[in-house]
Order: sequence, then C-alpha cells, then structure tokens
Amino acid sequence: RNINVALINTGVDTFQVLSLFTTARISWPDEVRTIFEFMSTFSLNIEITAPECLIPSLSYEAKWWMVMLVPILTQAGLLLVFLCYALFKRFVKGQRGRRKFCSHAPKLVSAFMVALYFYYVLVSRKVMDVFDCEPVPNAGDDALYMAAGTLDKCGEPGGLQARLQPFAVFFLLFYTLGLPLVLLVIMYRKRFVIMTDQLLRAKGMGFKRATNS
Repeated sequence: RNINVALINTGVDTFQVLSLFTTARISWPDEVRTIFEFMSTFSLNIEITAPECLIPSLSYEAKWWMVMLVPILTQAGLLLVFLCYALFKRFVKGQRGRRKFCSHAPKLVSAFMVALYFYYVLVSRKVMDVFDCEPVPNAGDDALYMAAGTLDKCGEPGGLQARLQPFAVFFLLFYTLGLPLVLLVIMYRKRFVIMTDQLLRAKGMGFKRATNS
C-alpha cells in the first residue's frame, strides 16, 4: 500500500539500541529494567520467553545454535514459499515467462531483508557472548569464565567456549561484519538507481513497473 516504513525503522533502531543496556553492569531500577526488557522484543530476544521453563533440559549451547540458525531457517522458508508460489503460477494459473514466473521474488527478498534487520542485534549479541570472559568472584582460581552465566571456563579444551568459538568466528565474519559490508557494496554500486528511486518517490511515482524503469 506504498507505506513508508522509515519512521517505524527509526523506532525499532532506538528500541534495539536501548535494550542493549540490560546487559550493562549497572543496577538499574526494576521499572527501568522492565522497560529495557520490553524493548528487547524488537531484537527478537528469546530470553524473555524463558524457553528453559518449557524445556528444562535446554542447554545454553542449544539456545545459541537456535539463534544462529534462525536467519538460515528464515531464508529456507522464504525460498520454499517462492518455489511453491512459482509452481502454482506455472501449473495452476498457466502463466509463462520469466517476469511473471518470478514477479513475487522482490517481495520475498524484501521480507528476508526486514527479517535480517530484526535478527541482526540478536545474532550479533549471541556471537559476542562466546568471546566475553570474566573472572568469577570467590571461585578460588584465576581462570576466566563465560559471562553468559554458564560457569564454563574460557579456553578449556573440549569446553563450551572451545566448541563454540570456531563457529562464532564464522558467524562474526559472515553475519555481523559480512551483512553491513554486503549492503554497503550494493548501495554503492546501485547509488544512482537509489537516487532515481528517491526522486520518483518524492513525485509519488515508481510504485509500478510502468513508472519505475
């Protein structure tokens, strides 16, 4: 319906950034912490749902992998939707031609980008949790432990951090650093197309193929 979601994006950005303050070592008042936790819903924070209450045996490692796989599963789901609708067009509607066959692809790509927009903070926080190590008071040793509250030693062979660290490095490069870099390259290469689109939008045009070519 040609809705401009720029204002919504601004609000989501604000809530996602403010929700990061829940992890700061500050004794927030209960009311403020409640507000921050509510804002974390805009980062799709699964911690507020307390999944371990439903599944007591759910480990931190399992939750970590759940968060890492969410973007991949989302992409797989949208790809499945694309294929099903394409087959529906071909065999039920009898449509032919590449343009008609793939006309719904831009909407699915847009949906995937919006999903990544929401997942970014959540995935990045979980990735960095693997590298966040701190000493534990009254532990009786000088070892560092994962700050995620798992009480697992950092750097211990075969330990939780040692198992997750290679994958965390991969997701850090592929997702946390890779996504902004890919978007930067796309926006730079398509900068003239983007400027043209902005001019068309300012004139109330460009929402159809006939006026957006």
